[in-house]
Amino acid sequence: MDYGEKKDELIIPKILMSSKMIGQSQLLTLLLLMNEDNLLVVDELDRSLHPLVVKEFIKETMNRKVQVIFSSHNTHFLQYLRPDQIFFAKWKNNTSKFNRLSDINENIREVNNIEKMYLSGLFNDKE
Repeated sequence: MDYGEKKDELIIPKILMSSKMIGQSQLLTLLLLMNEDNLLVVDELDRSLHPLVVKEFIKETMNRKVQVIFSSHNTHFLQYLRPDQIFFAKWKNNTSKFNRLSDINENIREVNNIEKMYLSGLFNDKE
């Protein structure tokens, strides 16, 4: 390990970094470089990232007004998004169809526990 130009900076070689640490560094770097008009597409956003890091990443993208399209199998992140920001993918006839949650259920609001509703199967017949 080396110290940077300032004595309080520690440089950690990539070989000593965990996949989570590398993923966090990459996401943070991308976020810091992005402007309001930028779009970031991430497959499996929560892969090798701590759920709290993903939560903060989502909050920060909203604060910066950066558009992010991400996939995840983790239903926990549903609670951080508005219904018009959530799309469900359904595989049918060898194609994926995407439905916006606010179109599936027009009466759903942010105050609803979307994760609990999803896990109970409430949206299954409407997707």
